[in-house]
Amino acid sequence: MEQYGHALYVWNLGLEQPLMWRRWKGPTTGFNAQVAQLTASCASEPWLACGSQTVQQQALGDLGQGWRNVSAGTHRRPTWREAGEHEGLRVVGLAGLRVRQYNRARCSVLVPKIG
Repeated sequence: MEQYGHALYVWNLGLEQPLMWRRWKGPTTGFNAQVAQLTASCASEPWLACGSQTVQQQALGDLGQGWRNVSAGTHRRPTWREAGEHEGLRVVGLAGLRVRQYNRARCSVLVPKIG
C-alpha cells in the first residue's frame, strides 16, 4: 500500500538525521522539529502530501520512542526499514476507533486516506 511506503520513507529519513549528527552541529532535531520538516516536505512534494499525515507523524513518534529506548539501555538501535518486510503503521485518535468486527476471525479498520 502507498501509506506503508510513506511511513517507511519518513522512518528512514528520520533515522538518517541522528546518524549524520556531528558534535559541532549542535543538538539533534527532536520530534517537533521533525514534524515541522515533514510539513514543509509535504508542501513541496505532492506524492508525500497525498498520504495521511497522522500515519507519517506516528512513524516519527515510534522512531523517537526507539531512540529513547536506546538511551535507556533497554533496546538496540533502530534499524532501516525495507519494503515488504515487517510493514506496519499505527493509526491513533478517532480514526483508530473505526473498527468493525464481523466475527471472531475477521474485522476491518477504516484508515484515513486509505479506506
